[in-house]
Amino acid sequence: MQLPAGLRVDRNEAAEASLYDQARLWLDSHERAEGIHASDLLMPRKGYWRGLDPQPITEREIGLFLIGKVLHAFILAQDPATGGQVNILKTDDGQRYDEELGIWYSPDRVENGVPFEFKTSRGLYMPKTIEDLETYLKQLLIYQAAMRSIRGHLGVLYVNAKDESGKTSPQFRVYDSIITEEEIVALRLQIKAARDLIADSRLRKDHTPLALWPAWACHPEQCVWWAKCKPEGRYENFGYINGKRK
Repeated sequence: MQLPAGLRVDRNEAAEASLYDQARLWLDSHERAEGIHASDLLMPRKGYWRGLDPQPITEREIGLFLIGKVLHAFILAQDPATGGQVNILKTDDGQRYDEELGIWYSPDRVENGVPFEFKTSRGLYMPKTIEDLETYLKQLLIYQAAMRSIRGHLGVLYVNAKDESGKTSPQFRVYDSIITEEEIVALRLQIKAARDLIADSRLRKDHTPLALWPAWACHPEQCVWWAKCKPEGRYENFGYINGKRK
């Protein structure tokens, strides 16, 4: 089959905008409970701004979140409780609240009291050390601490991973996380301290005591709160004055 010589193909930006709008509606379909969430503990300064000045997700975030959302729906369908049916509107196990910790958390899946967390990664290489999984593990450990589970499971789909031939080949990896009862107690103390710091910062409307985001996320093209936050040591380096280029 050959393409017709007179074929014309035009970009349809209106249709693109409609797709973004529909995706945004789906991603925001679950109302976020008021209060401090596990994700706020992972990136406290982002949690501060999201709590005081919520903003709609950007088109870039839509593209990133959409992949993970679809993966979560698939993974949940593997739970015997679902009967193998994919429910595209249910992509995690639901919001839970820990009274003592004072935080909300939403594990992707829970089976016999053990939390499962699933991620997608655009990294080219498989992790070789625990540190390579640090960001993911911190979130899973919050769930383990909240559920008082010594075990947890982490699943990652590496969408750009290279196979033995060097070609890109999406691959799953699953890791088991095991901690002690004593470590659960210590983690719960850390979580409460982090929660109190965020709550106090919100009350005083002062974000500066909170840790900066990782450098890859703390950037004027990626953060909607950049001009308000003025991240110390970074804002000046990008040559900004009052949120605008010099």
